[in-house]
Amino acid sequence: MSQQEAAKTIQQAARHVPEADQGRFIEIVDTELLSLHEGNYARYRVRPSEYARWREVWEKV
Repeated sequence: MSQQEAAKTIQQAARHVPEADQGRFIEIVDTELLSLHEGNYARYRVRPSEYARWREVWEKV
């Protein structure tokens, strides 16, 4: 998913979080996505091939 698609998905997911916590939720998810790299993607149960495909699309921006 691209960065724009991720932003939309995060905004949609934030609707399920109490309103007072939505800003912090978005901040945390954004931070985690931006810090995702080959050394830590396994913590999210992402396969190497999934990470490689995601990274390829993510970096096209």
